[in-house]
Amino acid sequence: MDILDSLLRLLRLLTVGGAFSAMGLMKLAGTPWERRWFARWGRDDDTRHAFGALETGAALLLVPRETRRLGALALAASSIRTVDWEAEAGQEALAAARFGLLVLALGVAFGRR
Repeated sequence: MDILDSLLRLLRLLTVGGAFSAMGLMKLAGTPWERRWFARWGRDDDTRHAFGALETGAALLLVPRETRRLGALALAASSIRTVDWEAEAGQEALAAARFGLLVLALGVAFGRR
């Protein structure tokens, strides 16, 4: 394995882990924009908290190699649902951004080890 390949995998892991942990913590903290998005999607605070806990916990599972695939698959699953909500609400730009994170999470789950 060459150094460039290792650096690219590390960058992908940091991007996915950092993005999802930040989003999860914002959901748990109840930032105004997260509250607003979930309200627009017709979802309550319990749903927001559940997704926040899932994203934060799954991002932590990316750290050990042994649980990395499980964490990445959990993040992909939460993204599938979120993309659906965003698309239903006509928020195509948000759905496209989240879809990009979904693809990155799947890359972590099924990429070379």
